[in-house]
This record gives sequence, C-alpha cells and structure tokens, in this order.
Amino acid sequence: MQVYKLDGDDTHLEFRLPSRTSVEEETKLVVEYLAAKGVEIGKAELMPYCDIYKCKFGDLSFDLCADFNYGCSISADENTISELEVLLSGSERK
Repeated sequence: MQVYKLDGDDTHLEFRLPSRTSVEEETKLVVEYLAAKGVEIGKAELMPYCDIYKCKFGDLSFDLCADFNYGCSISADENTISELEVLLSGSERK
C-alpha cells in the first residue's frame, strides 16, 4: 500500500492499493495497515456518504475518511499531514 499526497493538497493523504477493490475491502485494508503502524483508530462516525474515524498516532490527531464513492483518505492540518506522510511511508522522521 502506498501513502501519498496529491500535488497542491497539503491537508490530505491518499492510499493506493496494489489492485482495485470494493470500498468496504479498501477500508478494511487501510484500517489494518494503520493499526499495524501503531495508529489508534476510534469508532466510526456514520455520515451519509462516508464514515469518519478519529485517529491518533503518538501526539498527532487526524481523521480517516472512508468515502463510499472515492475510497479512503486522511484529513488533517498541513503539519500533521507532513509528519504522517513520513511516518506512514516507513521513512525516518526529519
């Protein structure tokens, strides 16, 4: 699984899976991936078009959005996204 940031969007991280899958399966895989990295994942808040999970990774707080049309993404402030991009990709913290 690849974690990446879209050009010009400093408040979201996206996930790329090796193959296409259903949104439900993608959500399951992303949650498992984040949990294996040590992310604490809260209970889902059910919204009309997505589920929002409140998450913590050390002292970083962010939302995992499981959008029923577009898949999973992380939403947070620019500083948190920069930190998460490094930490979730497996690289060392700067």
